Amino acid sequence: MPELRSLLLFTATLAACRAAPESAATAAPPAGPPASDVAVAPAQPAPQDPRAEVDAATTLAELRSIAAAVNPGAQAALERWRASEQRAPQSGALPDPRLSYRYFIESVETRVGPQEQAVGLTQVLPWPGRRASKSAVSESEADAARARYRAHLASVLESVDAVWCEGYYLERAIEVVARNRELLASLEEVLRRRYASGGSAYPDLLRAQVELDKLLDRQRSLEDQRRPLAARLNALLDRDADAVVPRPTELPERELLASEAVVADWIREGSPELAALGHEAEREARMGEVASLERRPDLTLGVEWIDTGSAVMSGVPDSGKDPWIVSLSLNLPVWGSRLNAAEEQARASRRAANLAREEAARRLESDVEAALYPLRDAERRSLLYRETLLPRARQSYAAQEAAFRAGAAPFLDLIDAERTLLEFELALERAATDRALALNRLERLAGRPLDELAPDMGAAR
Repeated sequence: MPELRSLLLFTATLAACRAAPESAATAAPPAGPPASDVAVAPAQPAPQDPRAEVDAATTLAELRSIAAAVNPGAQAALERWRASEQRAPQSGALPDPRLSYRYFIESVETRVGPQEQAVGLTQVLPWPGRRASKSAVSESEADAARARYRAHLASVLESVDAVWCEGYYLERAIEVVARNRELLASLEEVLRRRYASGGSAYPDLLRAQVELDKLLDRQRSLEDQRRPLAARLNALLDRDADAVVPRPTELPERELLASEAVVADWIREGSPELAALGHEAEREARMGEVASLERRPDLTLGVEWIDTGSAVMSGVPDSGKDPWIVSLSLNLPVWGSRLNAAEEQARASRRAANLAREEAARRLESDVEAALYPLRDAERRSLLYRETLLPRARQSYAAQEAAFRAGAAPFLDLIDAERTLLEFELALERAATDRALALNRLERLAGRPLDELAPDMGAAR
Protein backbone atom coordinates (compact mmCIF):
# COMPACT_ATOMS: atom_id res chain seq x y z
CA MET A 1 0.00 0.00 0.00
CA PRO A 2 1.42 3.43 -0.84
CA GLU A 3 0.49 4.83 2.57
CA LEU A 4 2.44 2.14 4.38
CA ARG A 5 5.42 2.66 2.09
CA SER A 6 5.32 6.37 2.93
CA LEU A 7 5.36 5.56 6.64
CA LEU A 8 8.36 3.25 6.23
CA LEU A 9 10.16 5.99 4.27
CA PHE A 10 9.49 8.40 7.15
CA THR A 11 10.95 5.83 9.56
CA ALA A 12 14.12 5.54 7.49
CA THR A 13 14.45 9.34 7.39
CA LEU A 14 14.22 9.56 11.17
CA ALA A 15 16.86 6.85 11.52
CA ALA A 16 19.19 8.80 9.26
CA CYS A 17 18.65 11.92 11.34
CA ARG A 18 19.53 9.97 14.47
CA ALA A 19 22.82 8.83 12.94
CA ALA A 20 23.98 12.39 12.27
CA PRO A 21 25.71 14.12 15.23
CA GLU A 22 24.05 17.16 16.73
CA SER A 23 27.37 19.02 16.69
CA ALA A 24 31.08 18.43 16.50
CA ALA A 25 30.97 17.48 20.19
CA THR A 26 29.52 14.05 19.29
CA ALA A 27 32.32 13.10 16.91
CA ALA A 28 34.26 10.01 17.88
CA PRO A 29 37.64 10.76 19.52
CA PRO A 30 40.91 9.38 18.20
CA ALA A 31 41.49 5.64 18.46
CA GLY A 32 44.85 5.70 20.26
CA PRO A 33 47.30 7.74 22.35
CA PRO A 34 49.18 10.57 20.65
CA ALA A 35 52.88 10.25 19.95
CA SER A 36 53.75 12.67 22.78
CA ASP A 37 52.58 10.20 25.44
CA VAL A 38 54.95 7.97 27.37
CA ALA A 39 54.18 5.08 25.02
CA VAL A 40 51.77 4.54 22.15
CA ALA A 41 49.55 1.50 22.38
CA PRO A 42 49.32 -0.48 19.13
CA ALA A 43 46.02 -0.22 17.27
CA GLN A 44 46.16 -3.96 16.51
CA PRO A 45 47.73 -6.74 18.61
CA ALA A 46 51.26 -7.64 17.63
CA PRO A 47 51.51 -10.80 15.50
CA GLN A 48 54.08 -12.24 17.92
CA ASP A 49 53.97 -12.15 21.70
CA PRO A 50 56.63 -9.57 22.68
CA ARG A 51 57.14 -11.31 26.03
CA ALA A 52 58.85 -14.17 24.21
CA GLU A 53 61.53 -11.74 23.03
CA VAL A 54 62.86 -11.10 26.55
CA ASP A 55 66.21 -12.77 27.16
CA ALA A 56 69.51 -12.10 28.89
CA ALA A 57 70.46 -9.48 26.25
CA THR A 58 67.24 -7.40 26.36
CA THR A 59 67.85 -3.69 26.92
CA LEU A 60 65.97 -1.37 29.27
CA ALA A 61 64.34 0.44 26.33
CA GLU A 62 63.04 -2.87 25.02
CA LEU A 63 61.74 -3.85 28.46
CA ARG A 64 59.87 -0.55 28.73
CA SER A 65 58.31 -1.07 25.32
CA ILE A 66 57.26 -4.62 26.15
CA ALA A 67 55.82 -3.58 29.53
CA ALA A 68 53.78 -0.85 27.83
CA ALA A 69 52.37 -3.43 25.43
CA VAL A 70 51.62 -6.33 27.78
CA ASN A 71 51.36 -5.10 31.39
CA PRO A 72 47.83 -6.09 32.52
CA GLY A 73 47.28 -2.96 34.59
CA ALA A 74 48.34 -0.64 31.78
CA GLN A 75 46.25 -2.57 29.27
CA ALA A 76 43.23 -2.40 31.57
CA ALA A 77 43.62 1.38 31.82
CA LEU A 78 43.92 1.54 28.03
CA GLU A 79 40.74 -0.48 27.56
CA ARG A 80 38.90 1.76 30.05
CA TRP A 81 39.96 4.73 27.93
CA ARG A 82 38.83 3.02 24.73
CA ALA A 83 35.50 2.15 26.35
CA SER A 84 34.97 5.73 27.51
CA GLU A 85 35.59 6.98 23.97
CA GLN A 86 32.46 5.16 22.85
CA ARG A 87 30.16 6.94 25.30
CA ALA A 88 30.06 10.29 23.49
CA PRO A 89 28.40 8.90 20.31
CA GLN A 90 25.83 7.18 22.54
CA SER A 91 25.02 10.09 24.81
CA GLY A 92 24.85 12.54 21.89
CA ALA A 93 22.46 10.43 19.82
CA LEU A 94 18.71 10.81 19.56
CA PRO A 95 16.53 8.36 21.49
CA ASP A 96 15.26 5.43 19.47
CA PRO A 97 12.05 6.17 17.55
CA ARG A 98 9.02 4.21 18.71
CA LEU A 99 6.94 2.26 16.23
CA SER A 100 3.44 1.30 17.37
CA TYR A 101 0.67 -0.83 15.95
CA ARG A 102 -3.00 -0.81 16.91
CA TYR A 103 -5.58 -3.35 15.85
CA PHE A 104 -9.22 -2.48 16.46
CA ILE A 105 -10.96 -5.57 17.84
CA GLU A 106 -14.17 -3.84 16.97
CA SER A 107 -13.67 -1.59 13.98
CA VAL A 108 -14.56 2.06 14.40
CA GLU A 109 -17.30 2.94 11.97
CA THR A 110 -16.88 6.26 10.20
CA ARG A 111 -18.66 7.90 7.32
CA VAL A 112 -15.95 6.87 4.88
CA GLY A 113 -15.66 3.34 6.21
CA PRO A 114 -14.58 1.20 9.20
CA GLN A 115 -11.17 1.85 10.80
CA GLU A 116 -9.53 -1.55 11.29
CA GLN A 117 -5.86 -0.97 12.28
CA ALA A 118 -3.31 1.80 12.73
CA VAL A 119 0.46 2.14 12.52
CA GLY A 120 2.24 5.01 14.26
CA LEU A 121 5.78 6.33 14.65
CA THR A 122 7.02 8.78 17.31
CA GLN A 123 10.39 10.42 17.85
CA VAL A 124 11.53 12.31 20.96
CA LEU A 125 13.60 15.41 20.18
CA PRO A 126 15.50 16.62 23.27
CA TRP A 127 15.69 20.32 24.00
CA PRO A 128 18.37 22.01 21.84
CA GLY A 129 21.75 21.74 23.51
CA ARG A 130 20.94 18.78 25.75
CA ARG A 131 22.49 16.19 23.44
CA ALA A 132 25.61 18.33 23.01
CA SER A 133 25.93 18.77 26.79
CA LYS A 134 25.62 15.05 27.42
CA SER A 135 28.15 14.34 24.70
CA ALA A 136 30.52 16.91 26.25
CA VAL A 137 30.19 15.10 29.59
CA SER A 138 31.22 11.84 27.92
CA GLU A 139 34.13 13.55 26.16
CA SER A 140 35.40 14.86 29.49
CA GLU A 141 35.16 11.33 30.90
CA ALA A 142 37.18 10.05 27.94
CA ASP A 143 39.81 12.76 28.44
CA ALA A 144 40.06 11.84 32.12
CA ALA A 145 40.40 8.13 31.22
CA ARG A 146 43.14 9.01 28.76
CA ALA A 147 45.04 10.92 31.45
CA ARG A 148 44.53 8.04 33.90
CA TYR A 149 46.01 5.69 31.32
CA ARG A 150 49.04 7.95 30.93
CA ALA A 151 49.50 8.08 34.70
CA HIS A 152 49.17 4.30 35.06
CA LEU A 153 51.57 3.67 32.20
CA ALA A 154 54.09 6.10 33.68
CA SER A 155 53.84 4.24 36.99
CA VAL A 156 54.45 0.90 35.26
CA LEU A 157 57.47 2.24 33.42
CA GLU A 158 58.85 3.74 36.64
CA SER A 159 58.56 0.30 38.26
CA VAL A 160 60.44 -1.28 35.34
CA ASP A 161 63.15 1.37 35.66
CA ALA A 162 63.31 0.89 39.43
CA VAL A 163 63.80 -2.87 39.11
CA TRP A 164 66.46 -2.26 36.48
CA CYS A 165 68.31 0.25 38.68
CA GLU A 166 68.13 -1.98 41.75
CA GLY A 167 69.34 -4.85 39.58
CA TYR A 168 72.27 -2.74 38.43
CA TYR A 169 73.21 -1.93 42.04
CA LEU A 170 72.87 -5.59 42.97
CA GLU A 171 75.21 -6.73 40.19
CA ARG A 172 77.73 -4.01 41.02
CA ALA A 173 77.57 -4.89 44.74
CA ILE A 174 78.16 -8.56 43.95
CA GLU A 175 81.13 -7.58 41.80
CA VAL A 176 82.59 -5.29 44.48
CA VAL A 177 82.19 -7.88 47.25
CA ALA A 178 83.71 -10.60 45.05
CA ARG A 179 86.68 -8.38 44.24
CA ASN A 180 87.26 -7.66 47.91
CA ARG A 181 87.06 -11.37 48.68
CA GLU A 182 89.82 -11.95 46.15
CA LEU A 183 91.96 -9.28 47.79
CA LEU A 184 91.37 -10.72 51.23
CA ALA A 185 91.98 -14.28 49.95
CA SER A 186 95.42 -13.24 48.69
CA LEU A 187 96.20 -11.77 52.13
CA GLU A 188 94.92 -14.91 53.82
CA GLU A 189 97.36 -16.90 51.70
CA VAL A 190 100.20 -14.65 52.90
CA LEU A 191 99.13 -15.29 56.50
CA ARG A 192 99.05 -19.05 55.85
CA ARG A 193 102.62 -19.02 54.58
CA ARG A 194 103.78 -16.87 57.49
CA TYR A 195 102.01 -19.09 59.97
CA ALA A 196 103.54 -22.20 58.41
CA SER A 197 106.99 -20.65 58.73
CA GLY A 198 106.26 -19.43 62.26
CA GLY A 199 106.29 -15.79 61.31
CA SER A 200 102.63 -14.98 61.91
CA ALA A 201 100.26 -15.32 64.82
CA TYR A 202 97.41 -17.77 64.55
CA PRO A 203 94.75 -15.19 65.60
CA ASP A 204 95.49 -13.11 62.47
CA LEU A 205 94.92 -16.12 60.27
CA LEU A 206 91.62 -16.87 62.04
CA ARG A 207 90.58 -13.21 61.69
CA ALA A 208 91.27 -13.33 57.96
CA GLN A 209 89.25 -16.53 57.56
CA VAL A 210 86.36 -15.03 59.53
CA GLU A 211 86.36 -11.96 57.28
CA LEU A 212 86.43 -14.20 54.21
CA ASP A 213 83.43 -16.15 55.49
CA LYS A 214 81.56 -12.91 56.19
CA LEU A 215 82.24 -11.63 52.69
CA LEU A 216 81.16 -14.96 51.21
CA ASP A 217 77.92 -14.83 53.17
CA ARG A 218 77.35 -11.25 52.04
CA GLN A 219 77.97 -12.22 48.42
CA ARG A 220 75.57 -15.15 48.60
CA SER A 221 72.93 -12.98 50.21
CA LEU A 222 73.27 -10.46 47.40
CA GLU A 223 73.13 -13.18 44.75
CA ASP A 224 69.98 -14.57 46.34
CA GLN A 225 68.29 -11.18 45.84
CA ARG A 226 68.35 -11.75 42.07
CA ARG A 227 65.32 -14.02 42.29
CA PRO A 228 62.84 -11.58 43.88
CA LEU A 229 64.05 -8.81 41.55
CA ALA A 230 63.53 -11.07 38.55
CA ALA A 231 60.07 -12.00 39.85
CA ARG A 232 59.16 -8.31 40.18
CA LEU A 233 60.27 -7.60 36.63
CA ASN A 234 58.47 -10.64 35.27
CA ALA A 235 55.28 -9.58 37.05
CA LEU A 236 55.47 -6.20 35.30
CA LEU A 237 55.98 -8.03 31.98
CA ASP A 238 53.16 -10.52 32.71
CA ARG A 239 55.57 -13.47 32.64
CA ASP A 240 56.27 -16.44 34.88
CA ALA A 241 58.22 -15.49 37.99
CA ASP A 242 61.17 -17.73 37.12
CA ALA A 243 61.50 -16.62 33.47
CA VAL A 244 64.92 -15.45 32.29
CA VAL A 245 65.57 -11.71 32.60
CA PRO A 246 68.62 -9.60 31.73
CA ARG A 247 71.20 -8.55 34.31
CA PRO A 248 71.68 -4.79 34.07
CA THR A 249 75.18 -3.57 33.29
CA GLU A 250 74.52 0.19 33.22
CA LEU A 251 72.09 2.77 34.53
CA PRO A 252 69.70 4.68 32.24
CA GLU A 253 71.19 7.95 31.06
CA ARG A 254 68.87 10.76 32.11
CA GLU A 255 69.60 14.37 32.91
CA LEU A 256 67.66 17.41 34.05
CA LEU A 257 67.89 19.81 31.13
CA ALA A 258 66.67 22.82 33.12
CA SER A 259 66.69 24.19 36.63
CA GLU A 260 64.73 22.48 39.37
CA ALA A 261 62.18 25.31 39.42
CA VAL A 262 61.53 24.91 35.70
CA VAL A 263 61.24 21.13 36.07
CA ALA A 264 58.75 21.55 38.93
CA ASP A 265 56.64 23.98 36.85
CA TRP A 266 56.76 21.64 33.89
CA ILE A 267 55.64 18.68 35.98
CA ARG A 268 52.73 20.68 37.41
CA GLU A 269 51.62 21.68 33.92
CA GLY A 270 52.00 18.23 32.41
CA SER A 271 51.08 15.92 35.30
CA PRO A 272 48.66 13.26 34.02
CA GLU A 273 47.10 12.96 37.47
CA LEU A 274 46.29 16.67 37.58
CA ALA A 275 45.08 16.47 33.99
CA ALA A 276 42.70 13.65 34.89
CA LEU A 277 41.31 15.58 37.87
CA GLY A 278 40.96 18.67 35.68
CA HIS A 279 38.92 16.73 33.13
CA GLU A 280 36.81 15.31 35.93
CA ALA A 281 36.13 18.86 37.14
CA GLU A 282 35.10 19.76 33.58
CA ARG A 283 32.79 16.78 33.55
CA GLU A 284 31.06 17.91 36.72
CA ALA A 285 30.67 21.44 35.33
CA ARG A 286 29.03 20.02 32.22
CA MET A 287 26.86 17.80 34.37
CA GLY A 288 25.60 21.04 35.89
CA GLU A 289 24.63 22.21 32.39
CA VAL A 290 22.81 18.94 31.80
CA ALA A 291 20.96 19.30 35.11
CA SER A 292 19.89 22.85 34.19
CA LEU A 293 18.62 21.70 30.79
CA GLU A 294 16.43 19.12 32.52
CA ARG A 295 14.07 22.02 33.24
CA ARG A 296 13.44 22.31 29.50
CA PRO A 297 10.83 20.03 27.94
CA ASP A 298 11.43 17.45 25.25
CA LEU A 299 9.47 17.61 22.02
CA THR A 300 7.84 14.45 20.72
CA LEU A 301 6.82 14.28 17.06
CA GLY A 302 4.50 11.57 15.82
CA VAL A 303 2.78 10.38 12.68
CA GLU A 304 0.05 7.75 12.42
CA TRP A 305 -1.65 6.03 9.53
CA ILE A 306 -5.09 4.42 9.97
CA ASP A 307 -6.22 1.62 7.69
CA THR A 308 -9.82 2.32 6.73
CA GLY A 309 -12.09 -0.05 4.83
CA SER A 310 -14.68 0.89 2.21
CA ALA A 311 -17.89 2.56 3.32
CA VAL A 312 -20.97 0.36 3.68
CA MET A 313 -23.03 2.69 1.55
CA SER A 314 -21.91 3.08 -2.02
CA GLY A 315 -21.29 6.46 -3.51
CA VAL A 316 -19.89 8.01 -0.32
CA PRO A 317 -17.17 10.56 -1.19
CA ASP A 318 -13.63 9.49 -0.03
CA SER A 319 -14.88 6.02 0.74
CA GLY A 320 -12.03 3.87 2.17
CA LYS A 321 -9.61 6.77 2.31
CA ASP A 322 -6.87 6.16 4.94
CA PRO A 323 -6.35 9.17 7.24
CA TRP A 324 -2.93 10.43 8.41
CA ILE A 325 -2.45 12.00 11.83
CA VAL A 326 0.49 14.19 12.84
CA SER A 327 1.00 14.80 16.55
CA LEU A 328 3.17 17.05 18.71
CA SER A 329 3.62 16.67 22.47
CA LEU A 330 5.81 18.01 25.27
CA ASN A 331 6.77 16.52 28.60
CA LEU A 332 6.20 18.83 31.56
CA PRO A 333 9.18 19.09 33.96
CA VAL A 334 7.07 20.34 36.86
CA TRP A 335 8.56 18.39 39.79
CA GLY A 336 10.81 21.10 41.13
CA SER A 337 12.18 19.09 44.07
CA ARG A 338 13.74 16.54 41.73
CA LEU A 339 15.19 19.20 39.44
CA ASN A 340 16.54 21.27 42.34
CA ALA A 341 18.16 18.18 43.86
CA ALA A 342 19.82 17.32 40.54
CA GLU A 343 21.27 20.82 40.21
CA GLU A 344 22.51 20.87 43.81
CA GLN A 345 24.08 17.45 43.30
CA ALA A 346 25.91 18.77 40.24
CA ARG A 347 27.16 21.83 42.13
CA ALA A 348 28.38 19.72 45.07
CA SER A 349 30.12 17.27 42.72
CA ARG A 350 31.81 20.16 40.93
CA ARG A 351 33.06 21.64 44.22
CA ALA A 352 34.35 18.22 45.28
CA ALA A 353 36.19 17.77 41.97
CA ASN A 354 37.82 21.19 42.22
CA LEU A 355 38.88 20.56 45.81
CA ALA A 356 40.29 17.16 44.86
CA ARG A 357 42.36 18.79 42.12
CA GLU A 358 43.65 21.46 44.53
CA GLU A 359 44.61 18.77 47.04
CA ALA A 360 46.37 16.76 44.33
CA ALA A 361 48.25 19.86 43.18
CA ARG A 362 49.55 20.42 46.71
CA ARG A 363 50.50 16.77 47.02
CA LEU A 364 52.26 16.93 43.68
CA GLU A 365 54.38 19.85 44.90
CA SER A 366 55.36 17.75 47.90
CA ASP A 367 56.11 14.74 45.70
CA VAL A 368 58.31 16.83 43.42
CA GLU A 369 60.30 18.13 46.36
CA ALA A 370 60.48 14.59 47.75
CA ALA A 371 62.04 13.50 44.45
CA LEU A 372 64.36 16.49 44.05
CA TYR A 373 65.90 16.08 47.51
CA PRO A 374 67.22 12.51 46.96
CA LEU A 375 68.43 13.64 43.54
CA ARG A 376 70.51 16.44 45.06
CA ASP A 377 71.64 14.19 47.90
CA ALA A 378 72.66 11.39 45.52
CA GLU A 379 74.62 13.79 43.33
CA ARG A 380 76.36 15.21 46.39
CA ARG A 381 77.24 11.74 47.66
CA SER A 382 78.43 10.63 44.24
CA LEU A 383 80.78 13.59 44.03
CA LEU A 384 82.02 13.09 47.59
CA TYR A 385 82.76 9.39 47.23
CA ARG A 386 84.10 9.58 43.68
CA GLU A 387 86.34 12.63 44.14
CA THR A 388 87.37 12.45 47.80
CA LEU A 389 86.52 9.50 50.02
CA LEU A 390 87.05 6.58 47.66
CA PRO A 391 90.47 7.76 46.35
CA ARG A 392 91.63 8.27 49.92
CA ALA A 393 90.30 4.88 50.99
CA ARG A 394 92.17 3.23 48.13
CA GLN A 395 95.36 5.06 49.06
CA SER A 396 94.91 4.06 52.70
CA TYR A 397 94.32 0.42 51.81
CA ALA A 398 97.34 0.36 49.47
CA ALA A 399 99.53 1.86 52.19
CA GLN A 400 98.24 -0.55 54.83
CA GLU A 401 98.73 -3.54 52.49
CA ALA A 402 102.30 -2.52 51.67
CA ALA A 403 103.08 -2.04 55.36
CA PHE A 404 101.49 -5.38 56.26
CA ARG A 405 103.37 -7.29 53.57
CA ALA A 406 106.56 -5.61 54.85
CA GLY A 407 105.68 -6.68 58.39
CA ALA A 408 105.42 -3.06 59.58
CA ALA A 409 101.64 -2.92 60.27
CA PRO A 410 99.23 -5.24 62.12
CA PHE A 411 96.70 -7.24 60.15
CA LEU A 412 93.82 -5.65 62.06
CA ASP A 413 94.61 -2.23 60.55
CA LEU A 414 94.57 -3.76 57.08
CA ILE A 415 91.18 -5.36 57.76
CA ASP A 416 89.79 -2.00 58.85
CA ALA A 417 91.12 -0.38 55.69
CA GLU A 418 89.60 -3.15 53.57
CA ARG A 419 86.19 -2.74 55.24
CA THR A 420 86.29 1.01 54.67
CA LEU A 421 87.20 0.57 51.03
CA LEU A 422 84.39 -1.96 50.54
CA GLU A 423 81.76 0.28 52.12
CA PHE A 424 82.88 3.33 50.13
CA GLU A 425 82.78 1.40 46.86
CA LEU A 426 79.28 0.19 47.64
CA ALA A 427 78.23 3.69 48.75
CA LEU A 428 79.33 5.13 45.39
CA GLU A 429 77.23 2.58 43.51
CA ARG A 430 74.30 3.23 45.86
CA ALA A 431 74.51 6.96 45.24
CA ALA A 432 74.49 6.44 41.45
CA THR A 433 71.49 4.15 41.77
CA ASP A 434 69.61 6.57 44.03
CA ARG A 435 70.18 9.35 41.51
CA ALA A 436 68.69 7.23 38.73
CA LEU A 437 65.72 6.31 40.92
CA ALA A 438 65.05 9.98 41.72
CA LEU A 439 65.08 10.86 38.03
CA ASN A 440 62.74 7.92 37.37
CA ARG A 441 60.33 9.28 39.95
CA LEU A 442 60.39 12.75 38.42
CA GLU A 443 59.65 11.21 35.03
CA ARG A 444 56.72 9.30 36.48
CA LEU A 445 55.30 12.47 38.04
CA ALA A 446 55.63 14.24 34.70
CA GLY A 447 54.07 11.36 32.81
CA ARG A 448 56.60 11.56 29.98
CA PRO A 449 60.37 11.50 29.38
CA LEU A 450 62.35 14.27 31.05
CA ASP A 451 64.28 15.05 27.89
CA GLU A 452 61.10 16.57 26.44
CA LEU A 453 61.57 19.51 28.79
CA ALA A 454 64.07 21.31 26.57
CA PRO A 455 61.78 22.06 23.61
CA ASP A 456 58.72 22.63 25.80
CA MET A 457 59.74 24.99 28.57
CA GLY A 458 63.48 25.13 28.96
CA ALA A 459 63.95 27.47 26.02
CA ALA A 460 61.14 29.71 27.12
CA ARG A 461 62.57 30.35 30.58
